[in-house]
Amino acid sequence: MGTYRADRHGDIVELVTPPRDIPVAPDYLTKEAKRVWEEELPRILACGGVEADSSFLARYCTAEAEFRGMAAKGEPVTAAMMTALRQYAELLGIAGHRSRLARGNSQDKPTSGFSKRPV
Repeated sequence: MGTYRADRHGDIVELVTPPRDIPVAPDYLTKEAKRVWEEELPRILACGGVEADSSFLARYCTAEAEFRGMAAKGEPVTAAMMTALRQYAELLGIAGHRSRLARGNSQDKPTSGFSKRPV
């Protein structure tokens, strides 16, 4: 590890992040969309979701609830709906490993003992 040296460590700044507020479900969600919200919220939080994601998460839950309802009735689901759901999931960080990396979730970043600094 070594000892502190101003010429090596002087430019390192510790970032303090404020406590996270969790997303809040809006009143307009349907019963089905609220069910999706409750199911997905732990995943969203694990991927760094905050209160600012509430509206976007509500739109995702509404679309997912509609998709599930159509699928349960055997109705055809459009490619546009499937694409929109995939995009929502990617932006929320719940569409697989790559979506979490894109969102910047630290638990999925590779760890190394070396830091990369600009030369």
